[in-house]
Amino acid sequence: MPNPMAQQSESTQVVNVGQQQPWAGQQQPGWNQQPGWNTGEKASPWGEPEQPSAPEHGDTSWMRQGPEVFEVGDGGSKGKTIAGIALGAVLLVGVIVAGVFYFTSGDDQAEPQRPTEQQAPPVPTSEPLPEPPAPKPAPAATPEVLVAVPPGQPHPYNGPLDRAALENSPKSGVLRDPVRAAALQGGLIDAFFSRSDGAATSVLIAVRMPDQTAAQSVAEAYLDDQQGLAADEDLSYRGVEVMTTGGGVYRTAYVAHGWAIIVDVNAPDKAAAQTAFKALLDQQLAQTPPTVRD
Repeated sequence: MPNPMAQQSESTQVVNVGQQQPWAGQQQPGWNQQPGWNTGEKASPWGEPEQPSAPEHGDTSWMRQGPEVFEVGDGGSKGKTIAGIALGAVLLVGVIVAGVFYFTSGDDQAEPQRPTEQQAPPVPTSEPLPEPPAPKPAPAATPEVLVAVPPGQPHPYNGPLDRAALENSPKSGVLRDPVRAAALQGGLIDAFFSRSDGAATSVLIAVRMPDQTAAQSVAEAYLDDQQGLAADEDLSYRGVEVMTTGGGVYRTAYVAHGWAIIVDVNAPDKAAAQTAFKALLDQQLAQTPPTVRD
């Protein structure tokens, strides 16, 4: 029968091949002294890698193994606690600084992307209207206000108009109702009507009112009554707004002292109407320039 002790010895020798040999002169431990066999340690009794190598002769580092080498009584534990608190505080400060930097730098970066406030482009304005002739002293009588109309067939109502004629007579039709009402309610003194029918129909009317303000009310009533007509700046002057249908009708009304002066030209041909109106208006402005130029 084989000797179990001999087999155990051989097994032990085979397993310990390559492990560090004991120092010189030291007797190897016997089978009953195999480290970790009966000591309760978790290391393998067969000399697996979990078992630590034997220390060199004179090496006392084995006495200092384990976590307790970094602990020195209670002071070490407190030192680690303080160090941990300090480290946490540093990290917290770092997070706060990083957050502030992130948000402030983000604002700085976002600022250029924010649409800049731009001033609205100026609204294009038309060129100022030309100045009419300089004002003159007030005429002595209403007939002196108007120039002669172009040659043509004269109208039967041509001549002066008093208040009675405009209140209740066939001649009252020379003024449309809104204009006639403004004249009568504003204190009409008298009026003068002049019309000729030729290549173009040309009409001139002068309505004398008590003052310039009342005359302006009559002129504004006439212009407000021109529904469907548009302003023609090419023929207008300051204080003299010309209205047109875009075809062969041109009209205006302006104020000179206490008179509201009306100029009306129409013709089948637009070019003929425009030419006749401009010629008549320029003559009338030279005869009696406007005194209200707003």
